[in-house]
Amino acid sequence: MGKSRGRPKVRVLQHLARSGGTLISRCLGCMRGVMLFSEVHPDTMRFISAVRQAIDWHQLLSESEARQWKMTGDALFAQVFVLANYRAQQRGGVLLLRDWSHIDYHGVPYQRPTMRPRIVEALSGPFEVVRTATVRHPIDQYLSLMNLEIMRGVPMPIGTYLEGCLKFAEEAARVGFVRYEDFTRAPDEHLRRLCERLEMEFDPTYVDRWSSFEHITGDTTGTRGGRQEIRPLKRRSSDPGLVSKFRSFESYAKIKEILGYEED
Repeated sequence: MGKSRGRPKVRVLQHLARSGGTLISRCLGCMRGVMLFSEVHPDTMRFISAVRQAIDWHQLLSESEARQWKMTGDALFAQVFVLANYRAQQRGGVLLLRDWSHIDYHGVPYQRPTMRPRIVEALSGPFEVVRTATVRHPIDQYLSLMNLEIMRGVPMPIGTYLEGCLKFAEEAARVGFVRYEDFTRAPDEHLRRLCERLEMEFDPTYVDRWSSFEHITGDTTGTRGGRQEIRPLKRRSSDPGLVSKFRSFESYAKIKEILGYEED
């Protein structure tokens, strides 16, 4: 593991909800030596606990250690990964933190978005944060998001949705990104690229394990792409006027330009 100014590195993968993050994280998380923490976030330990993942998935912490901690918020979040990273290093492992970026840029139905990467704020003291992002076409992502049971009846105006997408796209452009659609057409090529950006070794044997990898959160029941193969998806059926609604927002054109999408 490399160090910068005495600080160890921690790898962070960022993506918005329903943008293919579970599939991509499965592929990265099952690579040899990788210890994946899935959808962790300093503000949402009550929903998805990094402590429990460290104990139950990776055996990097003990129950007795967890009971002794009195910290909360950013302090607890950082301490979990300081100790987990130290023990992972001793085993020759690499921590990969899949950020719950939805909380920062959309938030609903959990809390108001901050429009900034809170995981970086929480970890940049003890760590050098090495990160990259994955993205998806905003219309396809929106259709998939609004199809979630937890989002039914939850207000998500297109303009509000696009505001979060634009902020995330700007952040993704700063740290580098891979488009989900490109990944589905050439998985190995784009996983290699993600590994290079995350300063991790690419393990081609992931292909034998990704479909059965279970140390993951998110949509684990299967997708339209299936659980045994990775393939491009056609757009879900939608209101014929949806594209026109998206086009009415200047932010939509900006997102497409930043992320390199030419088609609606």
